[in-house]
Amino acid sequence: MESFGNVIDYLFGIYISDRDGLLVIEDRRPTAGMFVSIAGMAGIALFLLISAALSLIGLGFDLWSGIGAFAGLIALFVVMFLFSLGGTFREVYTFDMATDTYRFTRRGIFNNDVIEGSAGQFSGVRIDKRRADDDNAYMVTLLLDGMLLGQPGTQILRDDPPIFNSHGKEVLIASAISKFLSIKFVDDSSL
Repeated sequence: MESFGNVIDYLFGIYISDRDGLLVIEDRRPTAGMFVSIAGMAGIALFLLISAALSLIGLGFDLWSGIGAFAGLIALFVVMFLFSLGGTFREVYTFDMATDTYRFTRRGIFNNDVIEGSAGQFSGVRIDKRRADDDNAYMVTLLLDGMLLGQPGTQILRDDPPIFNSHGKEVLIASAISKFLSIKFVDDSSL
């Protein structure tokens, strides 16, 4: 079981690099929708390949006689593909002390969102707990200092919770940011 956990951490892990005044946090955990879509597409493709191979050697059903089932699988594949286009599979958070800047990059298949600004505006980092479908999701939130009226007082790192979300992984991210920027760390997840 431990080796399975190591494989999951390798594929969908969090990597933190703190060198020479530059903190880079790479979060390779995709959102649940993205993961389910990609896994579903892989499952459908594998099923179609196995079915085609079995029908070619005369074992199993003829793929073309069940044209309705085949069309349904292809339609499901297309829907899952389109759904996966809007998902996020990796986020990178970069803090640079020399230039007092931050850069948050959210990457998907066709989208690449970037948020940039001054790292000096952050006064603290907090972990929030959200309830989503009978499950807890933990989110790292940066607290902003001195925002203008009408502006939000926080910057959430992720829009949607990733798969394999845990309190320990969010504490790892929050404590690295807190230590690097020398700001307070508050864990509100127990409230």
